[in-house]
Amino acid sequence: MINDMSEDFRATLDVVRNEIADVNTKLSLTMRAMANQVPVGGAVPVTKVKVLEPKPFCGVRDAKALENFIFDFEQYFKATNIVIKEAKVTLTTMYLCKDAKLW
Repeated sequence: MINDMSEDFRATLDVVRNEIADVNTKLSLTMRAMANQVPVGGAVPVTKVKVLEPKPFCGVRDAKALENFIFDFEQYFKATNIVIKEAKVTLTTMYLCKDAKLW
């Protein structure tokens, strides 16, 4: 009876060891895959790209200049991964000068 229990225990222990080995293998593969993962859209991580700062807008009464200012900031926010609206507003207003600050 004790021998039967001992054999059952050994068999169960072997099954558990095999399952742990399988989990460790899957974990290693997952960690390796995540380390090699390419960012969404194939983009290069921001830390490796120098992002140019947008040019300031000084209130020129030119629709094209304003559109370019807005477009430049939209691209800047994407490149620097800024998603919080308050941060976008604060950063954008820092680039307003002369009459544009009075708006």
